[in-house]
Amino acid sequence: MKTFKASRLRAFSLVALSLVLLGCPEANIPVEGPTGSPPLPASPAQIQNPSVDVAAIEENLKGLRRGMRNQEQRIEEAREAIQGVTDEVERARKDSEKSLEEAGKTIAKLQERIGKLEKEVSLLRSKAALVAAEKKVEVVVTPVGVASRMSPVGVPPADGRIATAGLPQSRNAQAVGLPAAGERIAVIPEEPVNRPPQTAPVPMPPDPEEDYTRAIRVLRDERNFSKARGLLNGFISEYPTHELADDAQYWIGQSYYQEKNFERAILAFNKVQVDYANGDKAPEALLLEALSFLNIDDRASARELLGQVIAKYPESSAASTARKRLDSL
Repeated sequence: MKTFKASRLRAFSLVALSLVLLGCPEANIPVEGPTGSPPLPASPAQIQNPSVDVAAIEENLKGLRRGMRNQEQRIEEAREAIQGVTDEVERARKDSEKSLEEAGKTIAKLQERIGKLEKEVSLLRSKAALVAAEKKVEVVVTPVGVASRMSPVGVPPADGRIATAGLPQSRNAQAVGLPAAGERIAVIPEEPVNRPPQTAPVPMPPDPEEDYTRAIRVLRDERNFSKARGLLNGFISEYPTHELADDAQYWIGQSYYQEKNFERAILAFNKVQVDYANGDKAPEALLLEALSFLNIDDRASARELLGQVIAKYPESSAASTARKRLDSL
């Protein structure tokens, strides 16, 4: 390409020279001026010496090419620098996204662990409260009577002797065969008399609902909480799988709650959750267990149990009450 341009310039110069030699006045060929200025007309000296003009043009072209190469090199260097910055920004963005993703996973794990720890703490707090409640409960021990050591009437001593000390022994008694003092005698048991067996009266079949109703009547009407608890405990022992067994356990807790014996109430209401978690009294029992904790100033356990009422039984009336109590804490 460079050779082609140089050849064309030489040809152009030769044509101009020919025109000058032939005397053509239009052969004033313009000469390129300084960079950025319009071309200058060729001087007579340039026309007479075309080799000088061609050399100048070639030198100008070389300078332009050098300038273009320098500009291209600078542009390439700038492009490489921009690409390097772009790559660095992209790496930083990917590293940031990776760090954010790892941080999110770490936060999720920490939140899960915190949730487990909160549940464990709540469970331990409840157990501690139950243990404290059990320690406060007074256990009444009924003394067992001591069996009588007296022998039944008419039964001889173990050695078979009959004490005769202090009884006078007469010759007449010995004559008729009465035993002397200190002698052994044989005791002949009486033969049992055959008597007809007595027919026991046939008991009426028990009525569980009647027993339950009687216990509730004692609790509500008579307000005899101790007696009511005895009847309710007896009902649960007799009919552990009856549909009213969870109600009986609930009312045992209510009896303690009415007496303001909140430690025992907690134990009784907790038994409803343990033994009858699916019973109809479970929501109310859990609510009253929470309120019992609140009455002994254990607000943390109360909050935890109120939250369980809402979570386990969200549509129950107990859940509605639990929400109101939580808002007031």
